Amino acid sequence: MRLLITPILIGIVCILYAEPAQSAELTILDNTVLVKTDTYEVKFENGVITQLHNKLTSETYTLPLSVDGVPIGIGGRSGLLRRNGGHVWTDEITLTTAQKIAPLKAELVFSHGQNEIRLFITVDESNGDLLIEQDGISDTAGVYGIQWGCGNLDVKNLDLVLPARGGQIIDADSLITSSSRSMLSFRV
Repeated sequence: MRLLITPILIGIVCILYAEPAQSAELTILDNTVLVKTDTYEVKFENGVITQLHNKLTSETYTLPLSVDGVPIGIGGRSGLLRRNGGHVWTDEITLTTAQKIAPLKAELVFSHGQNEIRLFITVDESNGDLLIEQDGISDTAGVYGIQWGCGNLDVKNLDLVLPARGGQIIDADSLITSSSRSMLSFRV
């Protein structure tokens, strides 16, 4: 009898002291998706992260989009990259679908003619990770990539790891080779 009671007591203790599941919420309003978990808040506008906040450290890694109507920081863009230069950007075409396809998964579809960009934003229920998937269709040949944007990063207060050339760390001391409202390039 003693052998049976021990596993039952261990099971009850594990249930009582089990780490609580992370709560998460995903909401959509027009062209905006807001993701909130116990550890972070992320805001997407037109498929681009415009706000990134770490609840554990109370740090915000993005700047406001503007102050008194004047843009600050560097904007980001999401879209199809085409060799002929006629890139297709989510902020310049029509958002045709913005819907939850699961409690913690949003689908955004941007369309213009035969061009389509589809973005999925998901919170992984098992660990709270934010997953971003994207695909696209172009009306012309020569697509060489699809770009996902993160706008107004506060590069003075964070290090950014880019998946380029084996991983590059970009920080406030990195040499910026070009910038505009839509794109930021670093020498790596």
